[in-house]
Amino acid sequence: MPLERAPLGAKLAAAGSALVLLSLWLPWYQITFPAAFRDALGKLGGAAAPTTGAPPAQGFGGALSALVAGLATSIPDKISADGWQAMKAADIVLAVLVGLVVLLLTNGLGLVKIESASRGQALAGIGLLAVVIVGYHVIRRPFGDAPGFIEAPKLQYGIALALIGGVLIGAGGHQLSTDEQPATVVDLPPFSSAAVLVAEPEPFSATYAAPAPGASVAPPGLS
Repeated sequence: MPLERAPLGAKLAAAGSALVLLSLWLPWYQITFPAAFRDALGKLGGAAAPTTGAPPAQGFGGALSALVAGLATSIPDKISADGWQAMKAADIVLAVLVGLVVLLLTNGLGLVKIESASRGQALAGIGLLAVVIVGYHVIRRPFGDAPGFIEAPKLQYGIALALIGGVLIGAGGHQLSTDEQPATVVDLPPFSSAAVLVAEPEPFSATYAAPAPGASVAPPGLS
């Protein structure tokens, strides 16, 4: 259906699925290496250096010193992990959910018949599942087995976009299920109206007859 003619629920679900898919290429977590860790590596490289007067980078001690010193200088302050890198299989599940949203919004792409009444409910369920998956990764962050000197991963804007996208998919599905719900037909008993007959008063008409000559005009009972 054309986007401008699509109902509000379909627009919300489409926007939410786009956000979920886009978020997989954006940073979800950030790991910070403290300066003390790099300084400790630098000192370890200096301790592994050969004694004074020996040729530089000679023997095993020189090679180890150069390796440790190079490692200390090459470690960045921070590294980021996007959705594809941070999740084991949940990234594939989110991508499949986005595909299902597209399938529902396009009415099965002509491959399957999707009833309009159940389409909104399916989208609402997909949005709820996406929110649960993203929410789980907000609480249970990856890299939990990292050494103690590395700080816990910090959340980045990619995971926030995925969460918003899931909410939009669910809201769009709820809106569609409300709009596409068939109207309830209430069977009313046949209308029967009692015919009320109102007798219209006949127009008053009086005919005056003149009394005969010699007749008494006294009221009845007095004559």
